[in-house]
Parts: sequence; C-alpha cells; structure tokens
Amino acid sequence: MSATSRAAAETPRSETPWSETPWSETPRLEVPRASLRRLAQAHRLLEQRRAVVDRLRQLTDRLERARLFPTAGDRWLLDRLDARLAAAEAAFDKIVAGASRGAAAVARIERPLQTVEWTVAAESRSRAEAQLVEQDAAVRMLTEDLGTIRLWFDRYRRELGAAMAVGALVTEEDQALLTEVDGRIQLADQDAAGGRYDTVAAAVSTTRRTLQRLRLWESDSFEERINAITAERVAAERHEATMSLRTELFLIAAPHAAPGPAACNRRLPLEYRVLLRRPSFEASQETNLHDTTQIEIEDRRRFRETIDEVAKAASGGVRSAVGTPVEPVRGIRTQPR
Repeated sequence: MSATSRAAAETPRSETPWSETPWSETPRLEVPRASLRRLAQAHRLLEQRRAVVDRLRQLTDRLERARLFPTAGDRWLLDRLDARLAAAEAAFDKIVAGASRGAAAVARIERPLQTVEWTVAAESRSRAEAQLVEQDAAVRMLTEDLGTIRLWFDRYRRELGAAMAVGALVTEEDQALLTEVDGRIQLADQDAAGGRYDTVAAAVSTTRRTLQRLRLWESDSFEERINAITAERVAAERHEATMSLRTELFLIAAPHAAPGPAACNRRLPLEYRVLLRRPSFEASQETNLHDTTQIEIEDRRRFRETIDEVAKAASGGVRSAVGTPVEPVRGIRTQPR
C-alpha cells in the first residue's frame, strides 16, 4: 500500500471534507424500490391532473369573458378539482419531508386524483374546446355585422341631421329608426371593446329584425333610403338659396328728425322700423316680418360711410366697363334727411 493510500485509510470518516461528500448531509428518501416506482407514477399523474385543470381554467376564462356560453358548472367543477389537487400535493409534500412513507402514503396521493370529477373534467375540457371554436366563429360574424351596421348608421345619422338642419322633409319613421338603433349600436361598440359579446349579439339581432321589418336589411335598400334623404336635403338647400336671393329688406320708417346736440352728447340710439319680405315661390307662401331696431349714432355714421364707398366703387366699375360717363351714385350721406 502506498503512503497516500495508507494516509487516506487512517483519516477518520468524520474529518472527510464536504467537497468529497456532497450528499452526506442530504436527507435520503427511505422508500422501497416498488413504492418508489409507484410514487413516481403518482407524481406523474399529479402533473397530468394539474395540466388538465390549468387548461380547463383557461378555456372557462375565455368563455366567461365573452358570455356566449354558460360557465357556472365549469366553475363549480374547477373548485372541486382544486381541492383534490391540494390534497394530493399535501400528501406528496409529506413524503418528501419524510413525515410519511410506505404504500399507504403513496395511496393518499393517488386517491384524490382518481375520483369521478376527473372523468367529468376530461369531458368538460373537450366540450369547452369545441365551444371555444364555435365562439370564435360567432365573434367574427358579430364583429362583421356590427361593423356593417355601424357604417350604415354613421352615414344615416349625418344625412338625417343635415336634412333636418335645412328643413328638409324627414319622416317620423326615419327619426324613430335613428333614435332606436343609433344608441343601441354605440352601446354594443363599448361592450365589444370590453369583450362582452352577449349584448352585442342581442343588439345585432334586434337591429336585423327592425331593418328586415322595414325592408332595409339589404345593403342596396338601405343605400336607396339614404340617397332619398340626401336628395331631399339637396332640394331643400336649393330652395333656401333661391328664397334667400328673392328676400328683400325694406326700411319702413327712419327717425323723424336728426338727433339734436343733446341726443348726440347722451349717445341715445336711433330707432328704425324695417320689413323683411320673402315673396311666394312654388309651394312657399309670401312672408312679411316687421321689426324695430335701434342703431347708435356712431354706427349710423360708419354705415353711411361704408355705403358711400360701395357706391363709388360700383360707379367706377360701371364707368370703366361701359366707357361712357356715368352719373355718380348718390350715397346715403347726400340723401335728404
């Protein structure tokens, strides 16, 4: 025996360095080989059951958010499965800690993982997977329908508001349709943004029935309805423009006398009586509006100066165009008072 071997043999076991015995202080699991194999199988089953619960919870969360399918039963089942997992994990932790051993300890892991709830969980997972596929298809269809209705009613609202603003003929049916559907679609947009599609489905379904009753569900029919409203608006705008050109403003009565020095010093207003006349045109009757207005003395002076400038510019334009002398236009300043 060499000196090195002899020295190693004479070294007491308690003096062996930690680096040479890395597992000397690690507690070992004293389990028979057969029980150890059974424990490994139980742990594998525990991980499989945990994966089933995690997937079922993910599916339930997505279904519950959209609210197109009921999920109360799945929530109840998940609570029961969580309790079973907690019992199995507690039994496994006791074995690892050395507080429990033997076949009975392994059985306490297996027992919560082999109840009837796990059979129901497998069926619920398959059903939730199919419901999720169906839900995704329904959400896509609802999103498309809601977008189509939104585009229709955005234009419908603009054209109807513009027609009402110019006094065009708007039927009570159009007003009632806008009041009924517009607010419903806006609420549906908010619910869709939050992922709640049960109210979106109700809004789309109700709107479809309303438009079908009015024979407006087809895009061509709704387009024709909007075009008719646009035509009424354009006709009303043309009528208003024609009537505006025919409108005349008359001065019925000016102040009886020029204001004296005292009135000028006190800046008393001058009272005028005017008439706004709109002659009859097509289906519109003649309109005469009488009113009295007051003008400050300083404002009247500026008004006269402005009229004089306009008259001079008009006279100059006519003179340059005709090429012959034109009698100057007398402004208000030159009129007798």
